[in-house]
Amino acid sequence: MPEIGRAIEVRCFPRTGEYTPPRGVDRVAFDADALPGPLSVRSRRAGDRFVPFGGPGERRLKSFLIDARVPRWERDGLPLVVAGAEIIWIAGLRRAALAPVSGSTRRVLELSWMPLAEPTGAE
Repeated sequence: MPEIGRAIEVRCFPRTGEYTPPRGVDRVAFDADALPGPLSVRSRRAGDRFVPFGGPGERRLKSFLIDARVPRWERDGLPLVVAGAEIIWIAGLRRAALAPVSGSTRRVLELSWMPLAEPTGAE
């Protein structure tokens, strides 16, 4: 996403016994086999809902962003990673409760919210 200077890196790999899921907001992990469909990235839409990881239940995305103090003018620019029709991650902000990595996870899907590399100057 060069227009905002960021990229989403996607990695899928077999889970090993010593794997520990990341705990930050810029890198998240999911049970790849438990996701409900192909991944895509989109902006928010009217009526969007999701279940925040560690939250009490489903929330309206609009209410969640207000409570997270995301300025109104930044909300439409937040990339949403979607699996099938389900929002699984508000990039750089919060993952959804869907498909957590557990002891039965065989394949891990990791997503990272990264700054794009600065172009090097011509010499």
